[in-house]
Amino acid sequence: MSLSWTRMFLVLPALAISAAALPHERREVPATAEPIITPAECPHHNPEVQDGTLVAQLWRQNCDLVTKFLNNAFTAAQAAQTSKGTLESLQYYFIQDYYYLTLTVPHKAYLLKSLDPEESAADQTSAINETVLDMTSDLEYASHFRQDLTSPDHLNVSSTVVKNAKLEPVLRQYVDWLGENTKLGWYLFSVSRVPCIYGWAEIAYQLNQSSSTVRGTKFFDEWISPNLDWSYGAKLSVELQEVLSANNNTETFAVANGLFRQALEFETAFFESAVGKVLED
Repeated sequence: MSLSWTRMFLVLPALAISAAALPHERREVPATAEPIITPAECPHHNPEVQDGTLVAQLWRQNCDLVTKFLNNAFTAAQAAQTSKGTLESLQYYFIQDYYYLTLTVPHKAYLLKSLDPEESAADQTSAINETVLDMTSDLEYASHFRQDLTSPDHLNVSSTVVKNAKLEPVLRQYVDWLGENTKLGWYLFSVSRVPCIYGWAEIAYQLNQSSSTVRGTKFFDEWISPNLDWSYGAKLSVELQEVLSANNNTETFAVANGLFRQALEFETAFFESAVGKVLED
């Protein structure tokens, strides 16, 4: 999402939102099965994200859930190729992730409802046109993702298995929750996507640095390697900083922090929903 696009959204009403007014109930999502020692703090590793930025603050101040996210049972098992890090489990997750990609495409259209009514008709039309282009690009990406999913050179899942896949309940809950967050405007909605857009590279970085990570596996080639890219998280951080001054107060930060924490829980549970799973025709 370009900066010119994000500036068109009405962000000021978000200042009046309290944590109690979020348009959803907090859902309980599974925690990681094994106890994990939480470090004193969780500094970010993305060299393109500056200390003191919103993303850096959220990451550092929520070390309990960040640690669970970074050490989730799925990516840990896949990286170390334990008995739970099977190819079928990896394929299963990628199928679920494919549907995450497609089911979240409409969220950009939902955000049009938060366009600033004071913007000119020309600017609003421009935003609509850009949204259509963004959604088209997202669908094209999902199409390429599916091609890799079914390609013998990549994950080699049959098209029938992909077509008939049953969605994990946590995936449906996560997608619905993100959709509800579009009502909060671009700023808070984007905060709820930080664990995905920014956080995956942090997981990939940690696994790539680990001596227990087995290289040359499907997981390394199809997940770790592609996610060793800091640019997506850095871009989102810059965009959030661009509108931070209009949203920077104690009340709104509390809401943003709550959204960030819930998103971490959803991401962790989404990963772990694939542990031990097998494919069904």
